[in-house]
This record gives sequence, C-alpha cells and structure tokens, in this order.
Amino acid sequence: MFLGFVSKGLSMVARILTTRMIGLEAMAIYTLASPAMVFLITLAQMGLPTAIATLISKHKERSKKIFTCGLILSCIISIIFMTLTIWLSPFLAKNVLKNESVTLTLYALALLIPLVGLSSLLKGYFIGHNRVKMTAKSSIAEEISRIIFVLLFLDHFTKIGPEYAAFGAMLGVCVGEVFQSLYLLTESQFHLYKRSLEIHPLEEIPGILSLSLPITLSRIVGSLTYFAEPILTTNMLLKAGYNANEIMLDYGVLNGYAMPILLLPGFFALALANYLLPNMASYVGKKEYGKAKKIFLNVLGISLGIGISMSIFFFFFGNTVLRILYHTEEGAKYIHYLAFPFILYYIESPLNNAMHALGLTKKAFITTVLSCIVRILSLLALINHFHIMAVALSTIFEIFLTIVLNGYHVLHAFSRYQKESAVHP
Repeated sequence: MFLGFVSKGLSMVARILTTRMIGLEAMAIYTLASPAMVFLITLAQMGLPTAIATLISKHKERSKKIFTCGLILSCIISIIFMTLTIWLSPFLAKNVLKNESVTLTLYALALLIPLVGLSSLLKGYFIGHNRVKMTAKSSIAEEISRIIFVLLFLDHFTKIGPEYAAFGAMLGVCVGEVFQSLYLLTESQFHLYKRSLEIHPLEEIPGILSLSLPITLSRIVGSLTYFAEPILTTNMLLKAGYNANEIMLDYGVLNGYAMPILLLPGFFALALANYLLPNMASYVGKKEYGKAKKIFLNVLGISLGIGISMSIFFFFFGNTVLRILYHTEEGAKYIHYLAFPFILYYIESPLNNAMHALGLTKKAFITTVLSCIVRILSLLALINHFHIMAVALSTIFEIFLTIVLNGYHVLHAFSRYQKESAVHP
C-alpha cells in the first residue's frame, strides 16, 4: 500500500507537469484521445493479466506454460489492434472525434497497445506468484521514467505545435510502459523469458480464454456505460431547460474535482485486492476453503476499515483537500454528500478479485451487465430532480448492486465448497 501511495503521488506529478508544459489546447487534444486509449487497451488486454494471475495462483507448476500461452495470445491481439489503430486513425480523428489534430496522438496510442500488453502480462505473472511488491515497484519505475521523459523531451514537441505536444504526452506514457517491463524482466533476471522459450503451451489456451473473455466483456460493458453517461446527461438536462455552459461547468466540477478526490485512495483497495487474488486462489486450488474464506474476510474487513476512515476524513476535510490540490473549493458539496456512500467503493475491488479466485468470472460478468443497466436507468430516473448529482448517485447504486450480487455469490460458493469438503474430506 505504501508503494502504491508513492506510485500514485508520482503519477499525479507526471500529470501536473504534462498539463503545465503542453498547454490547454494540446491537453484538449490528448483528452479527446483518452477514451479511445482506455477502450482500445481494454480490448487489447482481453482480460489476460487477471486470467494469468488467477491460473498461476492455482497451478504454479504450470506457470511458465500459462505465461507463454498468454504472451502468444497477447502478441496476436496487440498486432491486430495496433494495425487497425494505425489504419483507422485518420478516419477516427476526422469523423468520430471531429478533430484531425488527434491523428498523431492516435498513432502514438497504436504504439502503446503492445507495450501495455507486455507490461500488464508480466504484472499478472508476478501477482500470480504473490510477488505484489515487485509489481508496485515497477509502477514507480514507470512513473519516474515518464517524469524524466516529460522534463527532458516534452518541451521539444510543444515548440512544434499543440498536436505534437499531445503526441509527445502519449509517447511519455509509452516510455513509462517500456521501463516498467524492463524493470520486471531485470528483477526476474530474464529467467522467465529464457525458460518460456523452451515450452510449448498451446494446451493452456482454453483455460485462459474461459477466464479472460468474460473479464473482457465485463470491461467493455463498463467502458460503454461510462462513454454513454455524459451523452445522456447532457441531452437530458438540455431537454429539461438547463444551459449548456452550466451543464459543462457542473459536470466538470463533479468529475474533475470531487470524484478524483473520492477515488484517490483507491490504491489501498487495489493493493489489498492484488494481495488477495494470488493467496485466495492458491488456497482454493488446494481446496483449503477455510483458509481462503479467512483471508477473504480479513482483507474485506481491512478495506472496509480504510473506507470508513477515509470517508470520515473527506466528510470533514474535503474542502481543505480541494484547496490544497486544486486551489479551489469547487466540488466540496459533492464530496460532503458522497463521502459516506463511497465507503462501498473500497470493498468493490477485493470482492471482484475474490470472484475470479473462486472461478466465478462468468457470474461476475452478469453482475457487471446488471449493475450497468441499473446505473443507466437510475441516471435517467433521477437526473431531472437531482441534476448533476444524479451522475454520482447512479454510480453509488451501481457499486451497491455489484457488492450485493458479488458478495452473495462469494459467500454461497464458500458454503457450497465447505459442504462438499465435509462430504468428501
């Protein structure tokens, strides 16, 4: 968690430096490409890192086969999406994003796809072996290298023009991924690479795909929901008679100031979830369900404790945090209203990873679909009455339903496994 905190801080420094150096116009171009970046990386990763981590946790003796198979799949998928991105970049910039200046940034995004594929796969391998500290250190290496690139080279791109500045900002992300992968390979002393070449692992493909495909579908559904949210919000409020500038300002305050503050300590939950996945999956693989349940409840309890502590802090000092980070108190009322409901957010990641550890990935996908439907419906039902606050409330409803359904599935699975163990000890 401490290393995650350091990485999060460095990431914020990199973002602030980039924003200040490239200017508003270039940042607008970069921001236009960001949703495409999230969506394409989701498709290109295809849930492979989580699938690799889960399978290796349960079958460490087959870890090299599993990793090599995942690497083959990742290379094929990355080449396909990288080629499509390069080919379609001019069309997407002109006809979808309505700004041809984004073309160069999309070309840099094409380079990012295979780099993220490799680094995330390596992190999945080490998480599967419960070497979570190494993956956290690799994130620090990523952010430091990105900051160095920004300080040394970004100014050269900025002098050419805004589109080149945005291109340079995306290249900085690519550089970070390169150094993250190099760090992981160096720490493993390249043994992973050397041994993997000697293995023919194609028999692992069905097992990997059975986990990775539902994870990918879940993330695609989530990405499409987030993509649709601002479109629905803007159109509904315009029909209700609100001014377009007012909508943009309020939406910007909620998503630019309040939500990032509420989500900022999320690295605690993520660190605990990454610790939970390999350990719990290992116990499940050995059919030691009592130990798996104990570690799950411990992690869930710690996450809940952190969530309560952070919510109390934000409730009383949210305006102070805003003033320190953004030199404004805009969004303080949103933080005040949402601080305690966001306690639920801190136990969402551990529950999701528990689902994967127990082999309930398909049920997790169904939960995601249902939760996203509830999010959209609640947004439509509440927006006329609650204005922009309906966006935050619909997010809370989505998280609540996800926790209820996943919590039920996890506890039901433990109950079933323990009954089976009692019958067949």
